[in-house]
Amino acid sequence: MSTFKREQREYAENLAYDKAQLYHDHLEEIEKQQQIDECEGTLIAYMGLDEFKKLSKDNISNIVGAMQEYAETFQNK
Repeated sequence: MSTFKREQREYAENLAYDKAQLYHDHLEEIEKQQQIDECEGTLIAYMGLDEFKKLSKDNISNIVGAMQEYAETFQNK
């Protein structure tokens, strides 16, 4: 096989790998956002929409993070 063809094949393989990695990262971000949305939905159900709206974005992030950590710990038991 010529050097040029080998380089083309390697380049195509690298592009395919990069594309697959980007797609995987994208799916992880979608899953993370879905988990955040579920946590926020749970908070709204628990607190009510009016109280939820009073929370700052940082407080929501902290609460969601704590909920996710709890869920991971609970799953590992």
